[in-house]
Amino acid sequence: MKKLEKGPAMVLGPEEGASYWQPGPHHGYMTVKLGPHNLAQRGNNCAFSMGIQVMPPGCHVRAHGHAQNDEVFYILEGTGRCVIDRLQHEIARV
Repeated sequence: MKKLEKGPAMVLGPEEGASYWQPGPHHGYMTVKLGPHNLAQRGNNCAFSMGIQVMPPGCHVRAHGHAQNDEVFYILEGTGRCVIDRLQHEIARV
Protein backbone atom coordinates (compact mmCIF):
# COMPACT_ATOMS: atom_id res chain seq x y z
CA MET A 1 0.00 0.00 0.00
CA LYS A 2 1.32 3.42 -0.96
CA LYS A 3 2.17 5.71 1.93
CA LEU A 4 -0.19 8.70 2.20
CA GLU A 5 1.61 12.00 1.74
CA LYS A 6 0.18 15.15 3.28
CA GLY A 7 -0.14 18.17 1.06
CA PRO A 8 -0.24 21.78 2.21
CA ALA A 9 -3.37 22.95 4.03
CA MET A 10 -4.95 26.39 4.13
CA VAL A 11 -8.01 27.73 5.95
CA LEU A 12 -9.43 31.12 4.96
CA GLY A 13 -12.33 32.89 6.65
CA PRO A 14 -15.03 34.87 4.81
CA GLU A 15 -13.20 38.20 5.21
CA GLU A 16 -9.68 36.92 4.49
CA GLY A 17 -7.93 37.57 1.19
CA ALA A 18 -6.84 40.63 -0.76
CA SER A 19 -9.94 42.69 -1.56
CA TYR A 20 -10.18 45.16 -4.44
CA TRP A 21 -12.87 47.66 -5.36
CA GLN A 22 -13.91 47.19 -8.98
CA PRO A 23 -14.99 50.43 -10.70
CA GLY A 24 -17.43 50.46 -13.66
CA PRO A 25 -18.63 48.33 -15.32
CA HIS A 26 -18.36 46.06 -12.24
CA HIS A 27 -19.32 48.52 -9.49
CA GLY A 28 -18.61 45.90 -6.86
CA TYR A 29 -15.67 44.26 -5.17
CA MET A 30 -13.49 41.22 -5.65
CA THR A 31 -11.66 39.23 -2.98
CA VAL A 32 -8.85 36.93 -4.11
CA LYS A 33 -8.75 33.80 -1.97
CA LEU A 34 -6.24 31.61 -3.85
CA GLY A 35 -3.69 32.61 -6.44
CA PRO A 36 0.02 33.02 -7.13
CA HIS A 37 0.46 35.11 -3.96
CA ASN A 38 -0.33 32.20 -1.63
CA LEU A 39 -0.23 29.00 -3.75
CA ALA A 40 3.27 29.54 -5.15
CA GLN A 41 4.65 29.56 -1.59
CA ARG A 42 3.40 25.99 -1.23
CA GLY A 43 5.26 24.64 -4.26
CA ASN A 44 2.22 24.90 -6.56
CA ASN A 45 2.66 26.26 -10.07
CA CYS A 46 -0.72 27.99 -9.57
CA ALA A 47 -2.80 26.85 -12.52
CA PHE A 48 -5.83 27.63 -10.37
CA SER A 49 -7.14 30.79 -8.74
CA MET A 50 -10.23 31.37 -6.65
CA GLY A 51 -11.99 34.46 -5.44
CA ILE A 52 -15.30 36.11 -4.65
CA GLN A 53 -16.82 38.82 -6.80
CA VAL A 54 -19.88 40.81 -5.77
CA MET A 55 -21.70 42.97 -8.32
CA PRO A 56 -25.02 44.83 -8.25
CA PRO A 57 -27.70 43.85 -10.79
CA GLY A 58 -27.07 45.18 -14.30
CA CYS A 59 -23.27 45.33 -13.96
CA HIS A 60 -20.76 43.13 -15.77
CA VAL A 61 -17.16 41.99 -15.86
CA ARG A 62 -15.20 43.26 -18.85
CA ALA A 63 -14.05 40.76 -21.46
CA HIS A 64 -10.78 39.16 -20.37
CA GLY A 65 -8.83 35.92 -20.56
CA HIS A 66 -6.58 33.73 -18.46
CA ALA A 67 -3.45 32.44 -20.16
CA GLN A 68 -2.42 30.00 -17.41
CA ASN A 69 -5.22 29.84 -14.82
CA ASP A 70 -8.61 28.15 -14.77
CA GLU A 71 -11.66 30.18 -13.76
CA VAL A 72 -14.63 28.74 -11.87
CA PHE A 73 -18.05 30.34 -11.58
CA TYR A 74 -20.07 29.51 -8.47
CA ILE A 75 -23.28 31.51 -8.23
CA LEU A 76 -24.35 32.13 -4.65
CA GLU A 77 -27.24 34.43 -5.47
CA GLY A 78 -28.83 35.88 -8.59
CA THR A 79 -28.49 35.06 -12.27
CA GLY A 80 -26.32 36.10 -15.17
CA ARG A 81 -24.61 34.98 -18.32
CA CYS A 82 -21.06 34.48 -19.43
CA VAL A 83 -19.51 34.31 -22.86
CA ILE A 84 -16.74 31.76 -23.42
CA ASP A 85 -15.22 31.36 -26.87
CA ARG A 86 -18.10 33.40 -28.33
CA LEU A 87 -20.75 31.05 -26.87
CA GLN A 88 -23.19 32.53 -24.34
CA HIS A 89 -24.03 30.51 -21.21
CA GLU A 90 -26.77 31.31 -18.72
CA ILE A 91 -25.56 30.98 -15.13
CA ALA A 92 -27.70 30.84 -12.00
CA ARG A 93 -27.91 29.37 -8.56
CA VAL A 94 -29.75 26.03 -8.69
